[in-house]
Amino acid sequence: MLLDRLSGAARTKLVLIRAPAGWGKSTLMSQWRIADAGRREFAWVTLDRRDSDPVRFWTYVIESLRSVAPTIGGGSLSLLGAPGVDLGGEMVPALIAELSDLPGPVVIALDDYHQIDGDAVHMTLRTLLDYLPPTVTVAIAARTEPPLAVARLRARGQLVELDAHALQFSVRESDVFLNDVLGLGLTPADVMRLHERTEGWPAGLYLAALSLGERPDRSGFVAGFVDNDRHIADYLMEEVLLAQTPETRAFMVKMSILERMTGGLCDAVARTQSSAGTLHTLARSNLFFVELDDRRDWYRYHHLLQACLHAELAREDPAAVRELHCRAASWYLAHGYVSDAVHHTVACGDHDAARELIAQHWAPMMMVTAGDRDVEEWLAAIPDAAVRGICGCASRVRTSRSAWGGWTSSRAG
Repeated sequence: MLLDRLSGAARTKLVLIRAPAGWGKSTLMSQWRIADAGRREFAWVTLDRRDSDPVRFWTYVIESLRSVAPTIGGGSLSLLGAPGVDLGGEMVPALIAELSDLPGPVVIALDDYHQIDGDAVHMTLRTLLDYLPPTVTVAIAARTEPPLAVARLRARGQLVELDAHALQFSVRESDVFLNDVLGLGLTPADVMRLHERTEGWPAGLYLAALSLGERPDRSGFVAGFVDNDRHIADYLMEEVLLAQTPETRAFMVKMSILERMTGGLCDAVARTQSSAGTLHTLARSNLFFVELDDRRDWYRYHHLLQACLHAELAREDPAAVRELHCRAASWYLAHGYVSDAVHHTVACGDHDAARELIAQHWAPMMMVTAGDRDVEEWLAAIPDAAVRGICGCASRVRTSRSAWGGWTSSRAG
């Protein structure tokens, strides 16, 4: 249980709750404060962009500490206001000495830490973490991984980290939220559909519930649930897209045609040479990116974000969609990803090229595990006339799979 992990974070230097907007970071930290009331004090600071000034930042932190431990700040606060003081070399050591005298455990809770811009605050907080007394823990809720030597703390066992995967609702939690909390009266099948489409994203479930509340046929709406529902689209636009630079936003919109992304593929689609770095930055920023391998080579969007971005692409530049799919198909074919090449060739509307690809590759595909399902999906995506053309080519190839003959006959007949 998440609260158990947080409550058990004794002698942990840093607790990092890191996830995109709407995953319940602040709520969880607040629940932790309530659950641990009487056992440890919480000095809570909610940050905004103006707190990137280190004097302002540490003033709020020290004043919050003084609210739970009045002995704090006698020396550090005076140094903070003195002209020409080296904050990292003078003020922070004074604060560390004051924290060392605390009689009981304290959590310095920094909410919305992703608002901090520039390295001035990060540098001083890194110093604090290096020499933090064992009775003090820094807890950060942020959308991105802060530049605070997180990898080193992780390797030393001095970090408790919760990400979007840990915060996502289970099917059971989705059911409790939708039916017990919001009183929607959804069937188990409806709950499962919404859970799968939102991938357990708490805000996504709530935004879907807003739309459900307006409809008399709730099961019908869930069955035809559209990914670009206006509440979800508006939320993602405001919380994710509008916060990006124009270049990053344009990249994200173009890549919405892809079910999965890697540097070389994105370079080919976007006609650039920096995609690997962009993907890594976006993934570290927790912009609804999902890592697909341990090497961090392949990523995908959260399904709802991809749908929102794809709708934006269709609105902004519908003529570009075909060309982007063609570029993706060429890259996939050149790198031996036949199924993906067929998918994007069909998506760009070139059924003749798709037919030729299928005719060349269906036989070896039928020889691999579950390959027949891939072939059936290829055939289902192109017109019947093209399928009959493939059947003529295929009749010259021997195969032991009876599924081919039966399935293509039903399509052609």
